[in-house]
Amino acid sequence: MNKTITPFLIILLVSCTPVQESSTSSSQNKPIAMTTSNETQSTQHFKHEYLSEWELVEAKGNTIRVEFMIGTETCYDARYEIEENEQTVELAVIAGVKPNAPEFCTREARTGTFTILLKKPLEQRKLIPMDKSKVTLY
Repeated sequence: MNKTITPFLIILLVSCTPVQESSTSSSQNKPIAMTTSNETQSTQHFKHEYLSEWELVEAKGNTIRVEFMIGTETCYDARYEIEENEQTVELAVIAGVKPNAPEFCTREARTGTFTILLKKPLEQRKLIPMDKSKVTLY
């Protein structure tokens, strides 16, 4: 094999992933924002679901806003599960590949945001990650 071709093939093979997407300029650097309440949260299930780490960005009144990492808008989506009691608010953000996603998706990271309406203000309650044993992944 010609030595000048070898580096090209290595780069090409390294860039391949099991789930790939054709790149579109409309999805580049575009945050995914989702505003939902506990009553209207998505019940859609995705392929290859996983728990996504999230971070609290804002808590104001009955509303919290969390951010998390997710893939491109063309291929990836997220949903959440939440449990509230007097002491805690447990939250799980579940991300995965959309059922109607293209066959090939890149692994570009994007910031997703959920704005969630709580039953009552967060105030002194602790917002914590939901234990993975309570979450059903599909």
